[in-house]
Amino acid sequence: MYGDLVAQSAIALFAALVLWAAVTDVRHYLIPNRITLGLLVLYPVYAWAGGHLAEAPLALAFAGIVLAIGAVAFACNQMGGGDVKLMAVCVLWAGPKLALSFIFVTLLAGGVIALALLIRSRLVRSRPVLSQSWTNSALADDAAPHKQNMPYGVAVAIGGLFVAASLWGG
Repeated sequence: MYGDLVAQSAIALFAALVLWAAVTDVRHYLIPNRITLGLLVLYPVYAWAGGHLAEAPLALAFAGIVLAIGAVAFACNQMGGGDVKLMAVCVLWAGPKLALSFIFVTLLAGGVIALALLIRSRLVRSRPVLSQSWTNSALADDAAPHKQNMPYGVAVAIGGLFVAASLWGG
């Protein structure tokens, strides 16, 4: 009984920290290390209280693989470091049973967010110029293709909330 309460509390804190990561990523394009560290420190509490210590080594291996792949994506400037660390720690929590589902939900959420940002960008660019106060450089910058930042921590958080809901119910 006590173990279940501790495990459920750890899952609730996991969900809260993942949401905090999403909010800070949207606001600042940054996921503070203290959030990822908090999730990492909280995992052994959950694993012990929830009776999941036996699967912890495999969960660590999965998280290590995601971290290694994410490090390559970070080195290629495709993902932010905070996003990579958050994804790895969420895979740790997902464990071997939920890791692939977490990755699928995260990728799907990321695709939807990217599509929404693309549509928003196209709509903003297609607006007629109503003011002549824009400078030529502003018009040139607007017309030039540029890489739009995406707070991928939001997609990871959606995947993390999927994990939290699955752990809560299971």
